[in-house]
Amino acid sequence: MHYAAAQGHTAAVKLLLQAAPATASAQANGDPTPLYLAAQNGHEGAVAALLQAAPGATLSPVRASNHRWTPAHTAAIHGNAGVLKLILQAVPDAAGILDREASLPADASEALDRTHRQLLPFTAGGGKGA
Repeated sequence: MHYAAAQGHTAAVKLLLQAAPATASAQANGDPTPLYLAAQNGHEGAVAALLQAAPGATLSPVRASNHRWTPAHTAAIHGNAGVLKLILQAVPDAAGILDREASLPADASEALDRTHRQLLPFTAGGGKGA
């Protein structure tokens, strides 16, 4: 399930969910959940299938990976707006779930914006800076 979700193989995710629904929130030793991996990589189809199977179980604070973020946080920090929208539609409370450092998904999104602004001078000038 984890590989299928991480790679965005939506058909495989759906097939695995039919055969073993509990795999939607599978996590071992603090490793990321399938939803986390799909959200991180921007795979909207896989995210939608996983949210339909188990929306609440895949977003709880205890399901934050060792990387500290929930799926909503990782979608925000990686700039996957479509994924974040799907998560918030399925579980509106996800916007208020804190990560392990007491940050909201919006905080992660703001950090991404700051990083992009800081990197812009380097990318605009062919890597020479401003």
